[in-house]
Amino acid sequence: MKPVRSENKIVYIVLAFVLTALTVVVIATAVASRRASRKNDDTSVSDTVLTTAAESTKKQKDTEDAVFTNDSEEESDIADNNNAEDEHEEVDAEPQLPNFQVPAVGVISKEHSVSALVFSVTMNDYRTHNGVDIATADGADVHAAADGVVEELWHDPLMGYCISISHEGDALSIYKNLRPESISGLSAGDKVVAGQVIGSVGESALIEIAEEPHLHFELKIGGASVDPRDYIDFPDTKDTPEG
Repeated sequence: MKPVRSENKIVYIVLAFVLTALTVVVIATAVASRRASRKNDDTSVSDTVLTTAAESTKKQKDTEDAVFTNDSEEESDIADNNNAEDEHEEVDAEPQLPNFQVPAVGVISKEHSVSALVFSVTMNDYRTHNGVDIATADGADVHAAADGVVEELWHDPLMGYCISISHEGDALSIYKNLRPESISGLSAGDKVVAGQVIGSVGESALIEIAEEPHLHFELKIGGASVDPRDYIDFPDTKDTPEG
C-alpha cells in the first residue's frame, strides 16, 4: 500500500506544477494584452489629438484665406467704384458743343468739300473748299454762330478780312470776306454772344471776287475742318426772313 501512496503524491505534485504554470501563462498573457491595449489607446489618443490639431489648423487657414479673399474682393470693388467715379467725372467734365446758329441770312451757294474738288469761277479751276459760301446781300450783317471769345482778327491776301471765334467743345468758327470797317470795333479776347453782329459781308476775298456777294464761313472741331451743315440748319431759299 505504501507504493500507491507515493505514486499519488507524485501525481499531485505534477498537477500542482501544471496549474502553477497555467496560472503564470494566463497572468502573463493578461498583462501583455493590457499593455497592448494601453498602447493602442495611447496611439489612438495621439492620433486623435494630431487629427484635431490638423483640422483646427486647416480651419484657421481656411478662415484666414476667406477673410483675405473677402478683403481683396472689397478692395477690388472699392477700386472699381473709384475708377467708375473718376471716369464719370471725366465724362461730365468734357465740354459740350454749343447750339450753332446761322451766321448770315441767305442760302449756301458753294458747299464744304475737302476731299472732292469744286469749280472756282474766279480762278477758273477745280479746288477744295474748306467752308460754305452763304449767298447774301453786300453789306449784310454777319452774326456770331454761338457764344464765344474772339480769337483773332486778320487780313488774308486771298480771303480778305477775317474773324475767328472760339467756342465750348474745342470749336472754332471762322468768318471771311468781310468789310474791314465792320470789324474795327472788335479785338482779340472780346466775349461775344450767339446772334451778336460781329461784321458785315464785303468783297475783300480776291480769290472769290467773281462770285456773288457772300459770307465764307468755316467751322473747326478739335482743329479739324468740318461741314457746317452737320451742325447748323441752313435755310433752303433766300426768302427766309431775318431774325
